[in-house]
Amino acid sequence: MRYSSIAAMLILSMLIPGLAAAAIPIGSSHIHAPAVDLSQNVGALTNISVVITRGNGFVNITGPAEIASNTRASALAAAKYAAAYLGLNFSDYNFTYTIADIGANVSGPSAGAAMTVIAISALSHKPLLTNFTMTGTINNGSIGAVGGVYDKASAAQLGGMKFILVPAVSPGSLENELYYLVQGRFGLPLVQVATVAAALQYAYGIESPYGSQTNFTFYTNYQVQSIPYANITCSNSCDSSLFYPLANFTFRNTQSVISQLSLPGFAAARSQMQEVLNQSMAVAAKGYFYTGADFSFLDYINAFFFANSGATVNQGLSVLQQINSTCSSLAPPPLTMQNYEWVTQGELRQAWGSFTANSTISIYNVSSFDSDQVLESLYSAAEAKAWCNAAGYIYGSFGSGGTPATVSQALKGVADTRIARASAYGNNLYIATAEQAYAKGNYPLAVLDSDYAYAEGSANMYSGENTSTLISMTGSLALSQNATYGAWPTQFDNEALFYVQQSRMATNSTVAHNYAYQAYSTALLGYLLSNDTRVIYQNLIPGQPTTTSVQTPIGIGRALAFGLYLFLWIVVLMLVVVLILTVVILYFIIGPRGKPKRGKRKAGTRKRRARRRRRQ
Repeated sequence: MRYSSIAAMLILSMLIPGLAAAAIPIGSSHIHAPAVDLSQNVGALTNISVVITRGNGFVNITGPAEIASNTRASALAAAKYAAAYLGLNFSDYNFTYTIADIGANVSGPSAGAAMTVIAISALSHKPLLTNFTMTGTINNGSIGAVGGVYDKASAAQLGGMKFILVPAVSPGSLENELYYLVQGRFGLPLVQVATVAAALQYAYGIESPYGSQTNFTFYTNYQVQSIPYANITCSNSCDSSLFYPLANFTFRNTQSVISQLSLPGFAAARSQMQEVLNQSMAVAAKGYFYTGADFSFLDYINAFFFANSGATVNQGLSVLQQINSTCSSLAPPPLTMQNYEWVTQGELRQAWGSFTANSTISIYNVSSFDSDQVLESLYSAAEAKAWCNAAGYIYGSFGSGGTPATVSQALKGVADTRIARASAYGNNLYIATAEQAYAKGNYPLAVLDSDYAYAEGSANMYSGENTSTLISMTGSLALSQNATYGAWPTQFDNEALFYVQQSRMATNSTVAHNYAYQAYSTALLGYLLSNDTRVIYQNLIPGQPTTTSVQTPIGIGRALAFGLYLFLWIVVLMLVVVLILTVVILYFIIGPRGKPKRGKRKAGTRKRRARRRRRQ
């Protein structure tokens, strides 16, 4: 027993120095880390630190009252990659992360990149700058996307930070536009990094962030002066006169929103948007009315996105609801033989606007949306508003003149075929609104909507074709006699040839191919719309118009309509009862004066029968 006690003491005396050595920190580091408090919809700047000791690969997080499993997983991934990055054995160390949010509940993987950077700093004994913050997930050295960038940048600005490292995104994406907006709003460079290695260059101060901030390009130089005037015209009797005023209407709306970009940080964005608008008007002046209006349409959305960038969660929802209400209240004029093409094109835009607004509202969550999600919703709101603005202008421009028309039921079969053909490429906005129109018996709208869906899906099959092939395919479609039936298809054909010109003038092969593909997909849409505009016209029957509005009465409106209908029936029944009573009373007051002689009655009957035969 005594010898065993002595052995135990010897073993303990050997372990104690090892344990003491293991507890001694071999490195530490810290970083300012941004987060989002969804309960308050605000950003917060906290501090994350790490202490590394000798150990056996144990990773722990302290500080918050509760830590989600995805945050713990990020810490483990960060520690493992940090050791591997430096060529060290992860199992030789213990990592203790501390998040300075005592009493809070912490969740989410967006601190993974920051945890990796401070672990590398601690292991290598290289200090980080103290004037920056960063956000991003970690996946084997790659920095992945996160949310809440707007709120995190707001917190960073208030905390005195000089720049933010954010995950790299595609240059033309909405995420990149959001970065650019946030950077301008808070005057804080957002530097995009795709890997931990790239992030360390800025974190150590090796690279300057001020030459690497986020950029976004709104303007594209289409060399308008070098293209010919649009020269494709309708092959049938069609009304193209509204395209020019419709384009001008779009330009005025866009100019109005651009004028609202008054923040100093948006000066560069505003200048670019104004250039886009000026070029849109120059394109329209060359006769490419739809093309110019389309450029302005996209410009309007971007300007609206920036102009409403300060909206709160509740304000964002209010904007959406107002747009949805306005769009739903639009009513197309009665269908006529003269306005059918414009009315259906207006209904298309109303349908897209209503569907987009409703879909966005249905997923809008006031209790858990960050500002990024509010802005993304407002981008969709801008699309809906622009579409509905165009629909309202078209409806107001045509009124109710012309020969009234009804739609032949034969068009239902055409709509069936078109929807089935387009559905093979999957669901999208156009298929969804085509099916809605079909369910409401609006077959012209269902047919044209399906054409948009099919053109989008079918064109993708040819995206890999070379530039010259795409241009050749564009010419055969846009210049076909079957592609110019209607004002709208003709405008699409002109747009297709506009992109052909751009492709031929492009000096970059990738840009040239992209223009050629845009030309082909636009020509295909024009070809399909031309064919079905003709089909719709052939299925119009002159007569009393049918209501083809995308919207149906709901709520109070339906109740009032039913009440009026019931009231009219009651009035009719009362009049019938009064008439019957009057006849009965007169019969009893006047009464027969005696039976007529048989011969005279028969003669009268023969005369009445003779008169009836003559009328027949």
